[in-house]
Amino acid sequence: MAGTELKQSKDAPLSFFSFQDIIASVTALLVLITLVIALDPLGDEVSLRKRSAPAPMSQEGRAEQARVRLESATSAIAQARQALQERQAQPNVTADLVARMDRLIGPDRDGVAALEQVAAKGDAELRAVEDRLLVVQTETKDTEREIVKSLDAERDRIMRSRVRVFKGPPETLKPLLLELRPDAVVVGTLNDSNVPVELARCDGSGKDLTDCIARLIEAHPRQQWYGLLVVWADGLERFRDLRAAFIGRGYQVGWQIWDGAGGGFFEHPDDPWPEPAQPAAPPDAAAPPAGPQASAPQLPEVPHPWPLTIPASVATLARVHRRGRKGGSIGTDPFGLFLDALCNTLGVVMLLLMMLLIFSKDESATRDPMLASAEAAESERMAIDAERELQGLLDALSKLPPAGDPALVERWNALLAEGERLRSRNVALQDSISQLRETLEARRKELEESEARKRVVDAQFAELAGRSPVTPDFIRLSRFRPDPRRPFTLGVAFGQVSELVVHPAIGAGAPTQGMPLVTDAEADAAIDKILEGSSPSMVRLEIAVWSDSFPEYKRLERRLVERGYAMNPIPIKVGDRVGFVAGQGGVQ
Repeated sequence: MAGTELKQSKDAPLSFFSFQDIIASVTALLVLITLVIALDPLGDEVSLRKRSAPAPMSQEGRAEQARVRLESATSAIAQARQALQERQAQPNVTADLVARMDRLIGPDRDGVAALEQVAAKGDAELRAVEDRLLVVQTETKDTEREIVKSLDAERDRIMRSRVRVFKGPPETLKPLLLELRPDAVVVGTLNDSNVPVELARCDGSGKDLTDCIARLIEAHPRQQWYGLLVVWADGLERFRDLRAAFIGRGYQVGWQIWDGAGGGFFEHPDDPWPEPAQPAAPPDAAAPPAGPQASAPQLPEVPHPWPLTIPASVATLARVHRRGRKGGSIGTDPFGLFLDALCNTLGVVMLLLMMLLIFSKDESATRDPMLASAEAAESERMAIDAERELQGLLDALSKLPPAGDPALVERWNALLAEGERLRSRNVALQDSISQLRETLEARRKELEESEARKRVVDAQFAELAGRSPVTPDFIRLSRFRPDPRRPFTLGVAFGQVSELVVHPAIGAGAPTQGMPLVTDAEADAAIDKILEGSSPSMVRLEIAVWSDSFPEYKRLERRLVERGYAMNPIPIKVGDRVGFVAGQGGVQ
């Protein structure tokens, strides 16, 4: 490459490529050597920290325990030295010497008794916490099982009673059920237990759908079957066409509104259930304010930044400005290469200095966990040394030949043995209390987590228990029949019901005001007020139901059927008007 550039420019100055290569190689070697030198002591430091890692026990607890042992041993050493001096000066064991030895081990007795009380209290507290933990965990598991049982029972109850059949007058014909779903027409019947059974499904639209339904109708003659159309809110057009087709072929026909809240009429328990549709707002309701508060602002879509493409002109301009030469390039500016090498060398030197500062900084100012461990170890060492010194004094006392009264000598020997036993018991109790405290803390934490879990499960169970039972969907097995009773017209729209007056010429639109039908209590209140003085034997109900209020109508219909009213639902598409249509002056 250098030769090519020299050929292109006869006036080219001396190249610095060899110098740059040497500088780059030396720099790389320096970086490698520095890393090796720096990482070696760092590895030793890491290994040292791993070897001297603190024990699981609290360092503060170890230091406090060692301090108590040191104080007890120091006090006992002073008394043991005095007793040893007196015993060495007095050859015989006297009552006074026995009394002093008894007083000498008195603090050990009190200390052991206090530690035993602490251990007993801690053990009782641990048993209480464990008992409470067991109760909480058991109650939580029982509640979870109850939740599962309740959910299974609720689902089973819904699926078993999801389609409730209300029989009409005695029939000699069997119902051929056609569910007019938005995506298909499902054809079926009822078995001996009045459970819907799917026979066939006709998908699509146009001629294929018409031919499929025609074949099914021909397979079920009108002498044995009558058509019962189950109408979805999105299937009103198909409802009108199929009703006309059945009537044109001489079939008796009936129709029922299906709200779709429990899914398809013929669906199996494992099929997904769609969410119920929400009722639309009345047209005269207050419209939401326009402007920024009407809806959440839509942020502009930001394109993904990768892959990032840099135009060639921009890249060339950047190189020209970086080199400081207007026609130059990377391969034709030796002085620029020299400056680059010099800057890189300075940068490497600064990096090495920073690494040395980082690895050699004094960490004595920061509080290292190893410091606490060292302090605890020093306290334990001092306590052990004091106990060894005390043990040596007591051994020296025990080696002195007893003399004097045999009873006093026997008492003296018993006190020496008791002191040794008390000291061993003291150390064992301290270790046991430390372990007991750690276990108790772990059980308390587990109990807190279990109680939190129990509160969540109890809340779920309370919510499930307070949930209102799902009203099962139903159909009425009935055909359309003329009825001579006085008609009473109702309109159900926007989730409300009201009396409806249909004009002979222009019909009637969806009522914008009425009584709500959100709950069974509201449905009962609406019936009592609107139908006051109209008994089931006096009137027949013709109910215009707009497609936005099918679920509310089903609630109203169930309450009306339970009260004995005869009715005829007239499904209407939202936005259409209801008028006097031939074939609607009756009941089902």
